[in-house]
Amino acid sequence: MSRMLEALKALQDRKKGRAETEIPPQLPIQPAAGLTTLADAPPSPNLLQDIPSEPARLAPPQPALEPCVLPTTPELSERYHLLAERISEQVAANYCSVLLFVAPNRAADTCFSITRLAEAFTLQSAGNVLLVDGDLRRGRLSQAVCPSRPGLIEAMSATVRWPDVIHPTNVERMDFVPRGKSPIPTFERSEFGWDALRSQYRVVLIGLAEADCPETTWLAARCDGVYFVVSRPHTRRRSAGTTITALRACGASVLGCIVVND
Repeated sequence: MSRMLEALKALQDRKKGRAETEIPPQLPIQPAAGLTTLADAPPSPNLLQDIPSEPARLAPPQPALEPCVLPTTPELSERYHLLAERISEQVAANYCSVLLFVAPNRAADTCFSITRLAEAFTLQSAGNVLLVDGDLRRGRLSQAVCPSRPGLIEAMSATVRWPDVIHPTNVERMDFVPRGKSPIPTFERSEFGWDALRSQYRVVLIGLAEADCPETTWLAARCDGVYFVVSRPHTRRRSAGTTITALRACGASVLGCIVVND
């Protein structure tokens, strides 16, 4: 009898040990709300197919134009400050006016400087000034500070864009456009994009241009205003009157006469 009890006890102990070593079955894991299980996720794309065979080619950056060293003076004459002030008052209705300065001959070159007038504009108030060499026949200023560069002639004939001919200068807040290197073409354009300059400059000064050249007449008709620069000892009244009549006949807006060497 005692042997039978010992056998039953040994059998119960063996079953109890087996139950402790068995791993209970795992319940399925439910994904949290808003999450996607790995099995439900879309197949990942082939990243190698998304890489182009050649890298994208960017447009080469435009090289910065070389600065031009304009002739300056340590102290501007008071007459340039006064002239810049009066012109600013006259064209105050427009933020950016394109102004052409015309002379009947080269006599005014020795007593009038378009560069110094532009410098007076930079000292007068805030805003950038664009100086353009309007001497389309000789381009003397361009030859001295920026030779063999595209400029106004190319812009007038639409072969270049304005940003490609505007040079920085040694004068703060003043840029320069040279005469250009191409021959003077036969102009047929009614206008040539002044609007591209109006948002960048307070005033655009073009000069000095010779009055008896046909390209000067064509240019004058497409500017906002024209100033006639005369040297009293070298310009006769009849010659000046004939020039002003021709400018008005072509549609130019003659804003005034600047008398130098008086």
